[in-house]
Amino acid sequence: DLKLVEIQNTRWDIINAGIHWLNFFVRLTNNEPIDHVMALAEASTRTYRDGMQVETTAVTYAQTQSGIRVVMNTGDDVQINEPGKNTLFRIVGTQGLIEFWGWENEYRIVNAAFPSGQTIIPAEAPTSRHQRHLERLAAMIDGAPLDYTIPESSLMALEICEAAYLSSRHRCKVSFPFNQFTPPPEPLWNPGEPYAGSGGGRNGRKLE
Repeated sequence: DLKLVEIQNTRWDIINAGIHWLNFFVRLTNNEPIDHVMALAEASTRTYRDGMQVETTAVTYAQTQSGIRVVMNTGDDVQINEPGKNTLFRIVGTQGLIEFWGWENEYRIVNAAFPSGQTIIPAEAPTSRHQRHLERLAAMIDGAPLDYTIPESSLMALEICEAAYLSSRHRCKVSFPFNQFTPPPEPLWNPGEPYAGSGGGRNGRKLE
């Protein structure tokens, strides 16, 4: 079972490239509804890209309703913990993990059969991925059952991107459905500072 997807991407950002990576995550979960999104995007270098103000460094975290997580690190100078790569995907499940890299055909698998890891290069398909996608669209035009899975996953990925920037801007967890969420007032509370013994709050030792 899928548990976690980790994404590392340097020289790119949430909205321009991250939307595609998050769309991949959404499809891995079979378009499972998102429960919430949290993110931090800092803008110390005031970077812009493709007409958009973007983050210098960001971490985006999202969780589906069943608890599958994605953690995505984007920005101008993200350290990729695989030498020689600039985009990394790590898929973690109950039986092992798969690691692959942007725009490369090979992948690495670690499981019971390959406890030390094994790099696998799949055989090339006779047609390109774009060609296969166009053929599916043509079949639907000709009367095959309509399948909106891909456009629906794209919209879900866009909502995660918008929720990530909203979460960072308002210092809040963004609950889904996204179109029903309104940012709450910022709490007068600073995690990490000593508790003065007054001012409200709840005792974390006595949660029910």
